[in-house]
Amino acid sequence: MAEQSRRRNRKKEEVDSAEEVAQEPDKDTKGETPAEEEAEEPDPLVLARNEAEDYKDRWIRLAAEFDNYKKRTAREFQAVVRSASERVIRDLLPVLDAFDRAINLDDEARGNPDSYQEVGGRTEGAWLVLFDELRV
Repeated sequence: MAEQSRRRNRKKEEVDSAEEVAQEPDKDTKGETPAEEEAEEPDPLVLARNEAEDYKDRWIRLAAEFDNYKKRTAREFQAVVRSASERVIRDLLPVLDAFDRAINLDDEARGNPDSYQEVGGRTEGAWLVLFDELRV
């Protein structure tokens, strides 16, 4: 910020000095009228330097804006990925629970032929929950 303030002050001083030079009567132009003195333009080098400072200032500001844009979009992308991951895990929890219940029932039902039908029903139910969550 201090650097930009110094540039602005320096630029203002250069413009002021260029205007003073344009307003001072030239020793070689004693016979000119005041209208002719005002028609003289400030030093082109000073004008070019001022224009270059303006372009440089604009470029620096644009580069800073672009850098901020990149950082902001990266943060937003990370937030979207995090949110999507949380949603997928949350949606799959009922499916995992259904498969867990089917596996636990299978362990309890070993050796009991009547339980196999119930295990098959639970496994089928787990698959149905999965397909429902995947919207298939």
